[in-house]
Amino acid sequence: MDDQQQDRSGGGARVLVVSLREVRPSVSRCLLYEFEDLICRIDDAVIAVPQPGDVPPRWRIRMASRLHRLFGTRSTIPQRRRCGSNYRYDLLFLPCEGITDLLLIGSLDRWLQSARVRVCYVAEVWRAGILNSPYALSRLRKFDRIFTACHGSVEELRKATGRPCDYLPPAVDAVSFCPFPEPTTRDIDVYNMGRRASELHKARLDCAAKQGLVYLYDEFGGNPKVDAREHRQSLANRLKRTRFLITYSAKLDCPGQTLGQEEVGYRFFEGAAAGAVMVGRQPKSAVFGELMGWPDAVVELADDPACVGDVLHAIDAMREERIRRTNVRGALLQHDWVYRWKTVLDAVGLPPLPAVEVRKERLHEMTGSVVSC
Repeated sequence: MDDQQQDRSGGGARVLVVSLREVRPSVSRCLLYEFEDLICRIDDAVIAVPQPGDVPPRWRIRMASRLHRLFGTRSTIPQRRRCGSNYRYDLLFLPCEGITDLLLIGSLDRWLQSARVRVCYVAEVWRAGILNSPYALSRLRKFDRIFTACHGSVEELRKATGRPCDYLPPAVDAVSFCPFPEPTTRDIDVYNMGRRASELHKARLDCAAKQGLVYLYDEFGGNPKVDAREHRQSLANRLKRTRFLITYSAKLDCPGQTLGQEEVGYRFFEGAAAGAVMVGRQPKSAVFGELMGWPDAVVELADDPACVGDVLHAIDAMREERIRRTNVRGALLQHDWVYRWKTVLDAVGLPPLPAVEVRKERLHEMTGSVVSC
């Protein structure tokens, strides 16, 4: 099946965003698809959407990977089509959840040849696993610049690829997640979003039942196909109704994969933008203070309480409200996707379009409602 393009600019485009939303329409990737959608609202961009039928069969991926391991050849997965050498776009931007996503796009070379500058954003890459996928790394080397959301992996990724590599933290559609100026009732006492510590979770379930508290948590049932926009709006609505959000470093339950590397995961940006009070433990990462240096960004309790009631009673009402507003304001001023896109544009020497400044002005104006209401 041919790749589809969604032209949202109403004319020619300077940016091509290659999206895996049809190939991997799973919950864990919806934040990246939100980023892609915002790019199309603030820049002259189109989205290229490879279809499931364009993904190379597993045996072809395995064969190409083995050939690369054995001979270090430049053998590639067979391409369906190739474009000419004339550049149609100034910038190609490919967001990936991990390095191996690059193996899912059989027509990668065709897209790369269509742009003057090629940038890949790899959200999750752990130092210990960078060299485990040499064929995927060989594809990553075809990009001119690499960004990653894992601060502790930047230097290793730079060495492994020989390409400029920079940290680009996660962000959020802060406009959509903002609970002001008309805040809803926060009827979810404690929300444990995504991954969790299993023993503490079981204890919290028992405690919440005994105390009659609303303890919300995500149920894991694989990675079902979802509508990315609907999921993000649903998540925003849940978080805007949440008083306290349990927070941990990314991939809490995968110590064999992270090997002690702690990163600032998505939930910190989503929770702050929605005005939830984040409790638990902040990641042991040098960059956390730069991202969320305001007081009580994460309320660290002496011990991660098994009883959700302990979380609620640890913070008085005035402090809770102050934390809530400080978190929202910090997200509006620092952690909307527009700031990340500006970083990418600056790195490749492309000037931002007027819509970037318009959105930044809107975010600044919204901070007024956080203070006044």
